[in-house]
Amino acid sequence: MDLSCFSTTYPEARDKFLHAATARGATLGHWPHPLKGPGGEALSCDTAWLGPEDAAGVLVVVSATHGVEGLAGSGPQVDFLRGPASAQLPPHTAVLLVHAINPHGFAWLRRVTEENVDLNRNWVDFTQPLPANPGYAQLHEHYVPRHIDAHSVAAAEAAIEAYRQQHGLHAERVARSTGQYTHPTGIFYGGSGPTWARRTSEAILARHLAKARTIAIVDMHTGLGPFGYGEPICNHAPGSDRVNRAKRWWGESVTEPLLGTSSSQEKFGLTEFGYERCLAHADIARHLPAPARRARAAGRPLAVEPRRPLRRRGGAHPQCLARPLLSAVRGLAGDGVVAIAAGLRARAEGVVVMISIEFLVTSLVVVRIPGTGVLYAVSTGLVQGRAASL
Repeated sequence: MDLSCFSTTYPEARDKFLHAATARGATLGHWPHPLKGPGGEALSCDTAWLGPEDAAGVLVVVSATHGVEGLAGSGPQVDFLRGPASAQLPPHTAVLLVHAINPHGFAWLRRVTEENVDLNRNWVDFTQPLPANPGYAQLHEHYVPRHIDAHSVAAAEAAIEAYRQQHGLHAERVARSTGQYTHPTGIFYGGSGPTWARRTSEAILARHLAKARTIAIVDMHTGLGPFGYGEPICNHAPGSDRVNRAKRWWGESVTEPLLGTSSSQEKFGLTEFGYERCLAHADIARHLPAPARRARAAGRPLAVEPRRPLRRRGGAHPQCLARPLLSAVRGLAGDGVVAIAAGLRARAEGVVVMISIEFLVTSLVVVRIPGTGVLYAVSTGLVQGRAASL
């Protein structure tokens, strides 16, 4: 794969996506954001649709749910558009690429939206009592200390470790990142109402997927798991038809937070829960469509299989940023997408299956800007062989 599919800024990524989509003849959609980027540039979530408008089966690929992580997620979308697979979709099948669903976080290099909301915790029903996270409430002042001098940070880390020793590692992970709805300046804040990004997602789903009966959704992320490893995460209920189907489509490497097999854990307000509500017309899960079984029997690739981690002493080579990610999604962003899409041909039954792909190509640092109460979640890593703040 040509590594030029990847970008180092939001404007560069958007330009590459729109250029590749136009060259492929995709139907474009634009969802302008009301705010501007750091250089005064316009912000927008953009969509590219390939295939018949009334396709019964649709593969949806989303980037930048967590803003800055769009630097990783945009690359496979551009690669797919540039490659031959995007011109060879099976009959009755379409692909919807949602580029930069959180363009503000992408442009400003933040995980969260402009509201300081984690979009992947924002899909709760705000007409109902919000989920409680008493562990976070207890630890908030330590997760977000008022001062970041060495003494204050050490005291905060000691308090968090004490909680961990008393309640266990898993309980502390739940407190930290499951989601919280009580501290707007805190981390993993789920919001007080639907964000711009969530409302835009709902509008995109309504416009493009009202007629689809079989839908596969891949949400691209980075930050969890071993370095350079692509982890397909499925948050559907353990043992459910959707989990079983996800494993048949993407392989046994699919992990389940609710079973403790994932580098993640149970969470509130996930995007996929909201997608399920929006796509209830396609929410009939019974068995893997026959064309997918035939594809497997014929030996064609159906799985997005993570390869072994790729490491290099002394820091990451630029290839280490891209190659593990690309090998992990080769079935998606290469010829395998045709075989995956072959599993979406069934029209008699409706199915919604969603997974998140996590690639650890960066690390996450949370910083409070002194005197402002503003939190920045910054991913740091290597781009083009040089140290960079992403």
